[in-house]
Amino acid sequence: MDRRVRKSRAAIFGAFEELLRQKSYASITVGDIIETADVGRTTFYAHFQTKDALLDELCKDIFAHVIAPAPEKGHSCSSDSTEEQLLHVLCHLAEQRDRLAPLLASPSSHLFWEAIEGQFVAFFGERIGTSVRIKPGVQDELYAEHLGKTLCEVVRWWFAGKLAEEPKAALAGFLSLTDVSFVTAQGGSHWNTILPLSWIPPCPRRSSAACSISFPRSA
Repeated sequence: MDRRVRKSRAAIFGAFEELLRQKSYASITVGDIIETADVGRTTFYAHFQTKDALLDELCKDIFAHVIAPAPEKGHSCSSDSTEEQLLHVLCHLAEQRDRLAPLLASPSSHLFWEAIEGQFVAFFGERIGTSVRIKPGVQDELYAEHLGKTLCEVVRWWFAGKLAEEPKAALAGFLSLTDVSFVTAQGGSHWNTILPLSWIPPCPRRSSAACSISFPRSA
């Protein structure tokens, strides 16, 4: 992408996020965005057809690697361990707190919570029957909704508490609230309720503070 194009998009994203922190999405106009971003109307429409298209692209920018096909270089997260994948995303949420926290507490917060919940539901939906055991008597789609929404509520609680708990504690909370059973690499299974907090591996470390959310896909 051309440097001028990146600069314009960054300015528009930055202005849009600033406005979203101040007022509701419905009350924001394209005029507000271009004035705050200090770009022309033609420049805006060269990148985004509508305000809705901008919102969609902003969510993609924030959650760009939620369903990445493989773990990012430098991460110890194993692609065949669902628990480590969940810890992986919680660590990334924590690393992005400065960007996410204001948006998740803004007048337009519901837009971003819906995006997060949708990603979580999709994550479990892709894994039920493979790395996540099916729930007898419950349709897979309903079970994925249950797990995804429960994880989203845990993250709401976590952010409401200003992320005072470590990512592995937030994960332990999710595991305690659900009766999900994971399939191990050896083909067996275990129930999360028997896992002590100390079992959960430490949060992967990165050299850079900037990090995007990442859910590696199952093999």
